[in-house]
Amino acid sequence: MHMLATTSKEGFFIRFFFLALFFLSSTTVFAMPTIYWVDAGKSAIYSHQDGETTTIVDKLSSPRAIAVARNKLFYSEDNLRLITLFDLDSNTKLSLSYTYDTAAFPSDITFNPQTSTLYWSQFRSLYSLSSPYTNARELVYESNRSFSKVAYNSESDRLFASMRKAYISEEGFELIESNFENLLTTSAHDIALDEYSSLLYWVTNQGQSCIMRSQLDGSDIEEFDCEGHEFLSEIVVDQDTGDVYWLDISKGTISRANNDGTGRSQIISGILYGRGLALSDGCPLDYNKSEPGLCGCGVSDSDYDSDSTPDCYDECPLDSAKVLSGVCGCGIADSDQDGDGTLDCNDACPNDVSKVIPAVCGCGSSELDSDEDATPDCIDECPFDSSKLTQGVCGCGSSELDSDEDATPDCIDECPFDSSKVTQGVCGCDRYEVEGGCSDFPEITNNHLISTPPTISTQGSKVKILFQDFYKSKRKEKVVYNVTLRKLKKDGRWRTITFRSRKKKALRKKMKKGTYSLSYRATLKRRGRIIAVTGDSPVSTFTIKR
Repeated sequence: MHMLATTSKEGFFIRFFFLALFFLSSTTVFAMPTIYWVDAGKSAIYSHQDGETTTIVDKLSSPRAIAVARNKLFYSEDNLRLITLFDLDSNTKLSLSYTYDTAAFPSDITFNPQTSTLYWSQFRSLYSLSSPYTNARELVYESNRSFSKVAYNSESDRLFASMRKAYISEEGFELIESNFENLLTTSAHDIALDEYSSLLYWVTNQGQSCIMRSQLDGSDIEEFDCEGHEFLSEIVVDQDTGDVYWLDISKGTISRANNDGTGRSQIISGILYGRGLALSDGCPLDYNKSEPGLCGCGVSDSDYDSDSTPDCYDECPLDSAKVLSGVCGCGIADSDQDGDGTLDCNDACPNDVSKVIPAVCGCGSSELDSDEDATPDCIDECPFDSSKLTQGVCGCGSSELDSDEDATPDCIDECPFDSSKVTQGVCGCDRYEVEGGCSDFPEITNNHLISTPPTISTQGSKVKILFQDFYKSKRKEKVVYNVTLRKLKKDGRWRTITFRSRKKKALRKKMKKGTYSLSYRATLKRRGRIIAVTGDSPVSTFTIKR
């Protein structure tokens, strides 16, 4: 047996693309086509799928040719000389009305599923009939030759036919309307097309039963399978896979082989008189589906979330509660628990009808600002006092003013204008409690005014002197610092410089290079009168290096 090593490159890559696409997009086991055949010996038409054989229609009058597509079965009966449409969905019959030669019967039928057009051979003529199948059209009439088998090529919109001449030899022809040309001169009992590999198959029974094939133009004729056949009568090609199926009328069997001739196997046996053979595939480009189903060819009818809506129509194929993504999207309900018109997915407070965001106070709490101080009541300790956010020492409605700046607010300061007293005591405000009675002046002791060494820091020729006077003077009181500064001369004696400073605490001076000593005395004055003087502070020594 000689086999074609390769098919058309274009057909191979097209088929490979679809097989790879559907394999990657689905885990479904590849669907095999349903096989239909005529057993004239039993006056019936049968189908076979998934290992089960079913009687489609029986009690026929010499059934002959069949064509199946899109759940429609067309078959002819010799004695009745007509074609019947059998709806596989409803199991109903419809006898087609057309004009034909009443002396002959339809010998072969083919169907174009894209246009729902039926073609058949009938003695010397070829006919076509389109839906709703009421008016047939004669395509060709041959006065001295009769047509036998037909096959339609949807890719090129061409009809192929084999013809008998004097019922002895058969010739294959390509037909385009009334114009046809010879492709082959050979015995062709039946013909079939592999559209995607652009191959023409035919059966010959001259001397040896063989399956042959060639290009669609009749070139590159080669044997496909010539082993063990007795008398082959029918041949069809699976357009998904390119696999070849044939009916051996002598053996009463239907067998198949891969498109490269390997994997040959017998599928059906026990056929008394096989006459017609067809494969049903409503999705010839979809290796996973034989019928369009709900989603159509090329798309799985799977329902991943089991919500009775196939994924092809389900915007949320993983969410059994939704078939439309809605506002919130898949996996999130479009619910509005508080009925505020904002769906929960966009509502940060789904149980608070008055709020969609928590804001400052949070869900369930009002953002009311009673005193209009730009602070909501939920965090305002004084919600009715626009001048205060916290109660402070004085409480809401009372000022925290400290008139005498003694760190005690007026609301609890008995002497709000006397920084030396927070209670009136015996002497009252603005008078000092001194030993032996009351006085307009404080009793100055070392506990009040203490002279300590100054803090001195130098940076280059700049000196910063921080006086350590811890007495806090009241209003109208001033502290004057009498500073004694001595510079060590080269002869070892000291040069004395004295000055006064009214700076509050710190004194900054620029001084020349040398070694210095410094002390100070603080004088407290009130209304220009000295009321206290400290002793000299301990002497501090420092050096200016430049």
